Amino acid sequence: MRAAIFAFTKNGASQAIKIHNFLISDDYEADIFTTKDYALKSPIFRIIEPSLKAIAEAAFKECRLIVFVGSLGIAVRTIAPFIEDKATDPAVLCVDDLGKHIIPVLSGHIGGANSIARKIADILMGTAIITTATDINGVFSVDEWAARNNMHISNVKQVKMVAKGLLDGEKIGLHTEFDILDAIPNGIEKGTAFETGIFIGFNKKEKPFENTLSLLPKIIHIGIGCRKGTTFFDIENAVLKALDEENISINAVCAVASIDLKKDEEGLLEFANNYNLPISFYSANQLEEAIGSFSKSDFVKRITSVDNVCERAAVLSSKGGSLIKSKTVINGITVALTMEKWGVSFEN
Repeated sequence: MRAAIFAFTKNGASQAIKIHNFLISDDYEADIFTTKDYALKSPIFRIIEPSLKAIAEAAFKECRLIVFVGSLGIAVRTIAPFIEDKATDPAVLCVDDLGKHIIPVLSGHIGGANSIARKIADILMGTAIITTATDINGVFSVDEWAARNNMHISNVKQVKMVAKGLLDGEKIGLHTEFDILDAIPNGIEKGTAFETGIFIGFNKKEKPFENTLSLLPKIIHIGIGCRKGTTFFDIENAVLKALDEENISINAVCAVASIDLKKDEEGLLEFANNYNLPISFYSANQLEEAIGSFSKSDFVKRITSVDNVCERAAVLSSKGGSLIKSKTVINGITVALTMEKWGVSFEN
């Protein structure tokens, strides 16, 4: 995860270093941008050039978190041209240059700005200024919970319907394809006899409520086998067709895997990059160690030294998950799908 920190004063630069050190410890790659006067005093700083607007625009595309150490007005004016959608915008925070007040400006829930603000407030011994209605009223925040549990929100507009219902004291329904592992939050009830509700599952067509908020756990792993030189478009077509046959959205996919012989296949790499999916490559020996019952191909074994690539790669990627679609051959490309072991937990 990448983060960008902007500071404009001596005190601000001091606070930025503290924030930077915390973010590095929390697995972020973080850069501090400041004016030339402060940047020249430490190699940890980068100069704001060619302009604040240009760097902020790049940060909006590349970073998960942006922190302004300065006035709220500077933060708002800087980010305003780049705001697009609450489902994709990065988390944005504003911290005053004494570190007293830490304000989530954008993506408080889905982007995690509220949670990060609380953590930074602890580091700076300041106060997180949280303004989202569900938080200040102590109501379950479904979008923050979904983001924290790596679930894709299929229809962001329905988040407002769920939040409004909970804030108005209405009951919100819950229907899921998965086991519920712990207590359900106040205001949420299992069942479909409600106007507004949450559906957790893969079925793209299922709408059990008049106002259905659909959440897709990102727990599907794709194993792929292909010939040398297979194009991105052919791989994309094969994967989407295999998913569609199981009525699963690409948004439920969390990883791609194959054999290490394919680690330089441009079409495969382009597919993973285009869908922002991590990709793993396993040796023939590693694939042989996958546990399960797999289809076998003498031809594949002669070429790769292992009898099956796609099924075994998908199982290894999902750390022993269940095979939900065995090897499917589409235009010479083999595709298999596995699902991680997962259940609905509201305590995470």
